[in-house]
Amino acid sequence: MTWKGLPAIVIASGPSLISEDIDLVERSGINTIAVNNTWEKVRFAKAIYAGDGVWWKYNQAKIDIDAERWTCARTGEQLYQAKYRARFIKPGYNSGANAVELAVNVLKASTVLMLGFDCSVKKGIHHHGKHEHTSNPTVDKCELWKAQFHSLRDKTQGADIINCSRYSEVKYFVKQDLESALCALGLI
Repeated sequence: MTWKGLPAIVIASGPSLISEDIDLVERSGINTIAVNNTWEKVRFAKAIYAGDGVWWKYNQAKIDIDAERWTCARTGEQLYQAKYRARFIKPGYNSGANAVELAVNVLKASTVLMLGFDCSVKKGIHHHGKHEHTSNPTVDKCELWKAQFHSLRDKTQGADIINCSRYSEVKYFVKQDLESALCALGLI
């Protein structure tokens, strides 16, 4: 799969993600990557990205949409048939940042929009509630993830990445509301 020259959106699990935004994305037809459990609401996603092998263990059998599966966990590749892409940031996992990097550097999207990237627990945890098998998110992990987004910016220099999240503590990318970004891309 390649999206060379085409825009894409990565939709993460932040509590700021709302159904109206998901509906707008679906109507736009933009290439979409859903992060972790977000695929449950983003059923039109063309790809699912989850970096954590434990997530794949407990969730892969539930996935009932036709989407490519991507991971940076060898167990996700070996046991659950997800395509492997080595993580570009260490330590720890940041599925959202890795999914954006995938869209830019592997799938070659021309522009990547970010949605649901709160990177904070101030307004709740995930839009889908607590993960059963991991402690994400925590205040400490959010701080680590923010530093990893700084690394993402440095490793995607020149890429057109726009943060369209309604609330976000990720400060390293241009911020724009979703409707304006999709309109500027000629998708709505």
